[in-house]
Amino acid sequence: MVDHQAGGSSRSKVLRLDSLTGLRWWAAFGVFAYHFQNVGSFKGSHLAAMGYSGVAFFFVLSGFVLTWSARPETTVRQFWMRRFARIWPAHFVALLLALPVFYPLVPDPANSWEKAWAWGPIIASFFLLHGFSNNILYLFGGNPAAWTLSCEAFFYAVHPALNSVFKKLRTYALPLVMLVALVSGILMRYYADPVAPLLRSWEFVLGMIAALLLKRGIRISLPMPVVYFGLGGVGVVYWALQRAKYFPALGEAMASNWSIVLPVIYTLAIMITASADLDGRASLMRHPIMVRGGEWSYCFYLVHATVLYAFKAAYGARVGIVGFFLLFFAALIVAAALYYLVERPFERRLRRWGDQKLGRPAAATTAGSAQPK
Repeated sequence: MVDHQAGGSSRSKVLRLDSLTGLRWWAAFGVFAYHFQNVGSFKGSHLAAMGYSGVAFFFVLSGFVLTWSARPETTVRQFWMRRFARIWPAHFVALLLALPVFYPLVPDPANSWEKAWAWGPIIASFFLLHGFSNNILYLFGGNPAAWTLSCEAFFYAVHPALNSVFKKLRTYALPLVMLVALVSGILMRYYADPVAPLLRSWEFVLGMIAALLLKRGIRISLPMPVVYFGLGGVGVVYWALQRAKYFPALGEAMASNWSIVLPVIYTLAIMITASADLDGRASLMRHPIMVRGGEWSYCFYLVHATVLYAFKAAYGARVGIVGFFLLFFAALIVAAALYYLVERPFERRLRRWGDQKLGRPAAATTAGSAQPK
């Protein structure tokens, strides 16, 4: 997961889709609630089981936002530098925070998350290469939450080329690309064992095509409560099917299919939410508190597991609803500090440097932007 803003370069104004930033917060919260089950539980906490799929939401959203904010005057190297500026400084600091928790000097055999020091997985995590291994010691090496950043980095590498191809397609062909992406996701899920960046790439493509459709005027103009109640309803259905006493046959049949179904649902939710912003319709996700939470969500995602397992290592006992909120606010405070002290200032400086060194000269940009799009 990574925190993108629905904005563009300093030379080209892009309409912000703040509701997507707000929606991102709930996906991050869902991931936290899912991992909290390893630390504690309370009545109804099984609803958090769907939180694991928040990662799929982030991947679809990354494809959407990067394609929505793409502008022809941005060079490929400039784009890559902006992505590095966005994710790597906070990732590096979060990795330093995670190492004492997941690689203590004397690992406790009773603590399954603690591992003996190993340079290979840690170095791979440092360079965001650990997701290219199916060995769990590498895949979840360093900061375990950061395996998704390998998928993000791979997508950043290929996005300029994919976007160049997709935006040349006629509008009627874009849904066909979505269908091909979905089929490829099914084939990889059930008939292959690719590394994570390849396995999850189809989710990025869904987001890309959704953004291109909206850029061409396609809207899904449904009220935002459809998204709220729709996603809530999906969560309840997911929970009911996971419980053995509720529809056991259907639950077993769906168990291996949620990873295909949910990204499609999230793509529709993103398109409805973005359409609401573009049409100027009411959206609770645009509330400043929701938007601020979305801005912190990347850092929150990076540190939440570290906070949870640091607590579990120190106290061991499982906690209930009070512990849930205490750990939630502890992770939120750490995330806010990481955002204001590291992510935001370093991104600004690195992005400014990259735009100056790797962007096109102003004259060329002006001339290029005058060309028909």
